[in-house]
Amino acid sequence: TDPLMKDEYYLLVRREPAKKVVPKAFVFFKSIKDSFRRTIITEDRYKILLSGLGVTLGLSFFAGIFGTLLGAFICFLRLRKNPFVSAFASLYIRIFRSIPVVVLLLVFNYIVFRKSGLAAFWVCVITFSIEFSAYCSEIFRSGINAVLPGQSRAAVALGFGPMQTFRYVIWPQALVHFLPSYSGQFIATVKMTAVAGYIAVMDLTKASDIIRSRSYEAFFPLFLTSLVYFILSFLLVSMLRMAEQKIHPEHRLVDK
Repeated sequence: TDPLMKDEYYLLVRREPAKKVVPKAFVFFKSIKDSFRRTIITEDRYKILLSGLGVTLGLSFFAGIFGTLLGAFICFLRLRKNPFVSAFASLYIRIFRSIPVVVLLLVFNYIVFRKSGLAAFWVCVITFSIEFSAYCSEIFRSGINAVLPGQSRAAVALGFGPMQTFRYVIWPQALVHFLPSYSGQFIATVKMTAVAGYIAVMDLTKASDIIRSRSYEAFFPLFLTSLVYFILSFLLVSMLRMAEQKIHPEHRLVDK
């Protein structure tokens, strides 16, 4: 058939300028920078991490002090010749070395101290101190038992009393034996404080989890938390290693 209408169509196409090729490395580092700003800088979220770090340091400090003192006392009871006292100390060690620290923390918070009004921070300190003391007592006992019995007999022959014998003869030698194990357990206790968030204590790990829930990004909160724990462990290892070198007879002889 013959067409009734004949028309022509025209399309106008805008010519785009040539796109500039951006290096992939630039895009990667820009995304990292933006992620760091959104995660840490926005709303001053880095202050949450600093607050959590302070809580972690406080928990580690008090747990280390109280756990060491309590562990020394349990070791003293463990070495007594009285079978009942020694059995009590042995039972204490077995119980608190067998219960996971998270379970022990929940038991103390929700059962033992539920109606006491004790702050959650101090519940954590008590829990970590008891857990640390159970390991410390065995570490101390192994170091004391590593000293040869002849050392004590020689000290007695020289006229030393029991306290003088322990202070000047047994303790310096035992310290050389147990300090490496003690330093390792102390670092484990510092890392153990990461479970404090189970009872709403905002330690370093809990702070990073709060930032992650707000920013919906997990990389920088967890990366910075891991980095801080690594630095803390490295500093503690360095300090304890310096102390070990100071007290070790061979190192002191080389220094002289």
